[in-house]
Amino acid sequence: MAAASMPSPLIGIAIHTLNATDNTDCRWSLLLAKGSFDAPDVQTYSVTRDRSAWRSDHRVAPLSHSPTLRGVLQVRLSPELPLRFNELKDFIQQFPASAEGYNTRSRGWGGTMYTHRILDSLFEAGCIELPCPIEDLMSRVDLRVTYLRRSSGVVPVLPL
Repeated sequence: MAAASMPSPLIGIAIHTLNATDNTDCRWSLLLAKGSFDAPDVQTYSVTRDRSAWRSDHRVAPLSHSPTLRGVLQVRLSPELPLRFNELKDFIQQFPASAEGYNTRSRGWGGTMYTHRILDSLFEAGCIELPCPIEDLMSRVDLRVTYLRRSSGVVPVLPL
């Protein structure tokens, strides 16, 4: 009897509004899921500031538990370098909570730049494909967020 195949991993950018009533100012977090962003065990990676230090904020929960989540932008995995879920998880978890020399392009540090840093490294390693140069990623996400804002009801998932 053949072994059951594991669902394909998915990587996405979760777009959160800073409060539940304002759709203009967003922050990102990185998502890693097994087969679907509707799964009950989606891995969410971000950072938070605790007094004077940045701390990792890694969670496992369904996305429906976040009242500020406006949608997900799915990042295309590279077919040339297929990685399993646990390999992607290990790669993502290697990044420290602080910027530690990462060029934030004068944007400061927080969850959005933490996510950007990981996507930058995944792209450089050949794990993901991006629809634009990495230096244009912020603008690309801003453009795609306008489409998320037009959606209502369930959490929409759009390609990056």
